[in-house]
Amino acid sequence: MSTYTVTVTREADAWLAQCDQEPTAHTWAPTLVALRHAIIDAIILAADLPDDAVVDMRLTAGDDLGDDVVRAIELGNRRADLHAAQVALREDTLASVRDLLDAGYSVRDVAGAVGLSPGRVTQIA
Repeated sequence: MSTYTVTVTREADAWLAQCDQEPTAHTWAPTLVALRHAIIDAIILAADLPDDAVVDMRLTAGDDLGDDVVRAIELGNRRADLHAAQVALREDTLASVRDLLDAGYSVRDVAGAVGLSPGRVTQIA
């Protein structure tokens, strides 16, 4: 899965989005939340992806936006990165717990190795 970069600008009461990698993917919306959904649909259409494709995108602020919006967009991107890392950590932890338990280690040893309580290891195993 590739990450798409989307440049966001503002015109009157509308937010505009333009995908850098897919120039025909552009849209507008009255709110940034709606814009995120609309540009994903536009990218799926422009890139000829399956309708249910998961699109990873990062917003960048256009030159016409103020510093406060630029910082907020950067914060949103950091939050998305953190969420992706959290999902990956969860998957890696589950795999490690299962591998160690299958290898015969005790729940307490597994808990100590992965930094969870024994009760949590039992729950996710």
